[in-house]
Amino acid sequence: MLLPIFILSHISLVIPKQRYTDAGQITLESLGIKASDNSDPLYNFYVDGFADIGSNYESYPYGTFDKKPSEEYADAIVSDLLELEAPGGIEVESILVTGLWMRVHHHLYDILKTCGTDDPNTDLMREHLDKAAALWIGRKQIHGSNTAGVMLYNLAERASVEFGQDKGESRVNSEFMSILERIQIQILSNECSVTLDSNNVGYEKMHQLLSDALQQMNILLVQRLIHFMSTNVDEEYTKLYALTLIPQIRACSTIDYSYFMDNVVLNTRFSHNTFDLSMTHLQKMYSCLGVTCGDIGSYSGSRVPQCEESVVEPNLLLAGYKPLSDIRRVSNEQ
Repeated sequence: MLLPIFILSHISLVIPKQRYTDAGQITLESLGIKASDNSDPLYNFYVDGFADIGSNYESYPYGTFDKKPSEEYADAIVSDLLELEAPGGIEVESILVTGLWMRVHHHLYDILKTCGTDDPNTDLMREHLDKAAALWIGRKQIHGSNTAGVMLYNLAERASVEFGQDKGESRVNSEFMSILERIQIQILSNECSVTLDSNNVGYEKMHQLLSDALQQMNILLVQRLIHFMSTNVDEEYTKLYALTLIPQIRACSTIDYSYFMDNVVLNTRFSHNTFDLSMTHLQKMYSCLGVTCGDIGSYSGSRVPQCEESVVEPNLLLAGYKPLSDIRRVSNEQ
């Protein structure tokens, strides 16, 4: 396997009460408060989404979320959870699925952006790929381990067990690592410089690989949301994972965005009836999130059965545009 070329993650997730840990080249705090240093359309959806939450649900001036600039939404979420001193390590998980998750996407998007230039910088693309891999895996991870490791790879391993998708290595991690390897092969083969009829063929391939990577990243968030909505063991976890997906949902459906804000994030009495309705709304949004019923699977031995693709709305508005056909990548095509 070609990947990784090198691993440079030096992030510690041992969090003192006073603040995040400063360790290595990337601090945990910087994942939240310096996110705006990156130019990424998906990040802009999140910034706008949290600005809307701050304006319509918290009565702050537009552009503010939880007393902070909406560009620092990840820092705001983590800071709140640190102040709550909530049990169960939720502050650690919140760092993983807000600032760190988005930083992985930043690096993958920067590969695409560099690929689309007139003179693609191969070294720069390889650097971004290494950083994305390092932040996903972490230096303490053992292949396929559900216990050793502290980063998104380990979180995906633990989530996959609950959905029967752990066959030595979770399906999400196997697919994600395969995508990173294909990105690496494309970089090393200099495909970003290939044009056909004035079209950048390499850029188009890289764009699809970025979409495929985001699909796996979203599967992780959806599976964790289902787990916490179903068990309802800690409503703060449920709210956290709803918030990780709401900005994407808002870009497709204001109705479902409002539902999750009113009935999941702000609802302090989440019940089984709420869960059933929330699952209906969530499954409708699978197309918006680029995932399928088969991608998510069934939870806890069919305690939450796998949905049928007919419940998914395939032609939802995407940032105001109506696709003519289902734009999802069917999971078994690869």
